[in-house]
Amino acid sequence: VVLFWLIGNLFNLVMATLFISGRQQLRKSERYIAEIDFKLKQNSYVLSSKTIDISENGFAFLLENPEYISPEEEFEVEFREKSGNEMYIANMKAKIVNVVEVNSKWKYAAYITHIEDSEIDNWMCIV
Repeated sequence: VVLFWLIGNLFNLVMATLFISGRQQLRKSERYIAEIDFKLKQNSYVLSSKTIDISENGFAFLLENPEYISPEEEFEVEFREKSGNEMYIANMKAKIVNVVEVNSKWKYAAYITHIEDSEIDNWMCIV
């Protein structure tokens, strides 16, 4: 009986390991659901909105109408989040990596390409 359970559990562990190793990893860090105000600037284009999720390396936002944000060009983004008595402001550069239509809205995913060392602490507090 013990041998049966050992073999059964060993099989389950091996199969779980194979399934996990075959899964394509799309991001380096976990995403957290959060609505944070931000302002996006690309050339003369300015957009203000809220995120739907964030991570250490990127963020996603939802728009009612599709907007053209060049995926080849970096854009500047400023996040503002108030937590208690503190106001955290983080400025960085990012690029659009994915755009998809979700329930007749447009979801944009962005990857952070550059953030100053002085801004990292504020960004981590926001995340």
